[in-house]
Amino acid sequence: MKQNKIKTSVKGGGKLKKLAVIADDLTGANDTGVQFATKSKRTVVFFSKGDESLQHLTGDVLVFNSDSRAVSPTKAHQIVKALAHEVKQAGISTVFKKIDSTLRGNIGAEIDAILDVFAFEVALVVPAFPKGKRTTKMGRQYVNNVPVEETELAQDPSSPVLNSDIKEAINEQSLRKVDVITLRDVRQGNLRLISKMKTSMQQKHARILVIDAETEEDLATIVKASEDLDGPFLWVGTAGIAGHLEGDGELVQRQPSFKSDAPCLLVAGSVKTITHQQIHKLKQHIGIQEVIISPEKLLHNESKEKEIQRVIQESSRFLACESVIVSTNIEVKVMQEIDKAKEKMKLTNIEVGARIAEAMGEVAKSLIEKFSLSGVILTGGDIATSTCTKLEGTGIEVSGEVESGMPYGRLLGGKYDGLPLVTKSGGFGSEEAFIKAIQLLKGTVETA
Repeated sequence: MKQNKIKTSVKGGGKLKKLAVIADDLTGANDTGVQFATKSKRTVVFFSKGDESLQHLTGDVLVFNSDSRAVSPTKAHQIVKALAHEVKQAGISTVFKKIDSTLRGNIGAEIDAILDVFAFEVALVVPAFPKGKRTTKMGRQYVNNVPVEETELAQDPSSPVLNSDIKEAINEQSLRKVDVITLRDVRQGNLRLISKMKTSMQQKHARILVIDAETEEDLATIVKASEDLDGPFLWVGTAGIAGHLEGDGELVQRQPSFKSDAPCLLVAGSVKTITHQQIHKLKQHIGIQEVIISPEKLLHNESKEKEIQRVIQESSRFLACESVIVSTNIEVKVMQEIDKAKEKMKLTNIEVGARIAEAMGEVAKSLIEKFSLSGVILTGGDIATSTCTKLEGTGIEVSGEVESGMPYGRLLGGKYDGLPLVTKSGGFGSEEAFIKAIQLLKGTVETA
């Protein structure tokens, strides 16, 4: 069985052979799922399976958010293994494991979880995302040509990245042998690359292969070489490699059906520098109002509700006639207050992040309930998950991208079914990303 291209349709009886994508957070699920949506595949990102049978979920590509990035490796393995079992029982045999392009999360544990369930010969791990300036060289991951542990990702509140060596990161959690295939092998062509893959598998007994890539051409070479692998294998990667897999799907740039004069709501929970640069650029461009939430107040029960109501009331005054940004205060003194409260209350970074995300989700839900909006922009996977869960939707049907790494679509299910949404990982996007997103939701600009 060869898997050079992930095919989501088969001949005979008009049945669809579904593809399951398993991601560890919502923004990542969306930005990978949209790679298939732009090739004429109906792609639905589900927040959770709930009580539904996977066999009855509609769509060519079913993307599941395991929401396991910030949990322990043991818990992540349990969650993903259970989901993989359900996928297999539903008769879905083609799986793509989405991982973070900056190595956040439980990569080794989640690869093992899927390999424990499916009879894949090997996992091909390709974390590079050139369009997002994420590259892999000598088995190490870089962001803007800087090793990932030397970037602000090392201080990520819930999932700090302290090692750019992908093999070492996987080995910390995986029981399987890992090998690295370097850029030199990739660029010597398909024959050399497939030979290297087979040598790693047959002579070194590797079950997980980490493969270097810096360009779109490198990714295309890897996909082409994979045609000659014997037996089924698991793709593990990001939107980068996903964009090359549906090789015989025609690229479709759908024009979004968004057109509204109503305000937009932007909820930015990320503390990443690029997100706040994007906010600054947006405010310069259209003079949008920003309401800044004090995250340290969300950690204490006595101040939490008061702060949530303050932000809702202040945002409501503006949203009656103009778009609004709800963002977090990232001043050094505020971060110091959070550290003090965390130590005093004996909270983990994960617990701190969860409390802030839950509160910002409550703010977003309240504002969406009160106002007719052109759409909502959600930045940060935990914020997106919290908001969509509170809206009681079942998923998002993704349909295109504002720009690379910034997908858009509509909420599925619940009272706000059809609500236009844009999601973005905190570290992605150009400085003009939010400007483009608002223009898209208002129907004043075409997609890139």
